[in-house]
Amino acid sequence: MQQKEKIRTIFNDVKKLRDSLENYFIHCNDNKEIPTKLGMLIYLNITESTIRNWKQKKRNTFLQQIIWAYSQINHLNLQRLLKSNSSYSAWYLERAFVKEYHLSTKIDIKNSDNVAPITINLENKSKNKC
Repeated sequence: MQQKEKIRTIFNDVKKLRDSLENYFIHCNDNKEIPTKLGMLIYLNITESTIRNWKQKKRNTFLQQIIWAYSQINHLNLQRLLKSNSSYSAWYLERAFVKEYHLSTKIDIKNSDNVAPITINLENKSKNKC
């Protein structure tokens, strides 16, 4: 019963949803957890189908809060990665943001003696390069 009340309360009140989202990030920080989309859904006690329902019902105010939270999760995880190993960061960025930045891996092999270093670059394939 309490579970249904929590979902109904969050679903009907944007401010409570925002407060719950902010509390999720505080919870992650306090417990040294890495924020994730799945972790957020579990913390809020909602499912992907709830978010799909919001989209279908055009509950834009709720979606804006979820999009804000997704942006926070991406930002926090990106900051964590950039502070760690640079090669791992490049690997992650190429895979995580391939659609946003139209990235691809370009491997240049300078000569065929198998001694020369291999250069790997991320390339923006978009016409509108940032």
